[in-house]
Amino acid sequence: MFGKEKYSRSAFQRLKNLFITPALQSLTYQIPEGIKAEVLRLDLIHPVVSGNKWFKLRVHLETIEHRGIKQFVTFGGAYSNHIAAAAFCAHEMNLKAVGIIRGEQPARLSPTLSDAQAWGMELFFVSREQYDEPGKKRLMDLIKQRYPGAWTIAEGGFDELGIEGAATLLESLPRPLPYTHILCAVGTSAMMSGLLRAVNSPIHITGISVLKNNFQLDTDVVKFMPAGYTQPPHEILHHYHFGGYAKKTPELISFMNELYEYEEIPTDFVYSAKLFYGFYDLVRKGYFPEGSKVLIIHCGGLQGNRSLAPGSLTFPSGH
Repeated sequence: MFGKEKYSRSAFQRLKNLFITPALQSLTYQIPEGIKAEVLRLDLIHPVVSGNKWFKLRVHLETIEHRGIKQFVTFGGAYSNHIAAAAFCAHEMNLKAVGIIRGEQPARLSPTLSDAQAWGMELFFVSREQYDEPGKKRLMDLIKQRYPGAWTIAEGGFDELGIEGAATLLESLPRPLPYTHILCAVGTSAMMSGLLRAVNSPIHITGISVLKNNFQLDTDVVKFMPAGYTQPPHEILHHYHFGGYAKKTPELISFMNELYEYEEIPTDFVYSAKLFYGFYDLVRKGYFPEGSKVLIIHCGGLQGNRSLAPGSLTFPSGH
């Protein structure tokens, strides 16, 4: 029994050891004097489990291992970075993973889902109506019947353990944090929720929503805050969505190529490109006073780019 436990613990440790410490990169392109900007390159920590996905999964995976659970269920779409990351981690830890996929099963799987399936993830497709049902009660009942005893990880890691993990995003940085502002993309709001927990100082945290008019995020971002916790100043900006979730325009694609040309930072049109576009627009509009030092969290994950037509980007579409 002891030997089995020891092996089980080492599976998580072996997975953890695959990740490298995120680098900091200074931005120079179109940054005015008096403002400093750095990017936390979470996209470089692992070629598959890129960016914040690892942080939002790590506490779940460690807990699963500690409790001896062998299967987990999680959620996402056809080009979900979270699904890809979860499938890879499950493969590395010899766990059974089930991906509840939004939408009817297509005749041909997306590259992301093909990869997830190759890593051993079972794909279970559900209608958008059932997937988007408020509270997901019917869907959760179905999952319990079909996968009894399985651990559940919320979409994008937006649950207590996911946010606990996201709160470790900044662990490699010096203390006290030498920034006046931190910027991040917001989808489920799990990453920003984690940052609110991690920053025990008056650093201003700004979220760039990638969803159209989803003002519920303003409430969701503090949903899992501990009682009595003093939150740092923060806001979510809702006007950089480019039409909504996973929507894009030629202007956004052009910006992605321009940013890569000058800074060699690859972005995806779903999340990180909208974050960086928002940052540069805020700089132009004087959002950051002189003397500001800004940290931009590159959330990683380029799966969405795999849906673009070949030649759209001047850099590899990524995995």
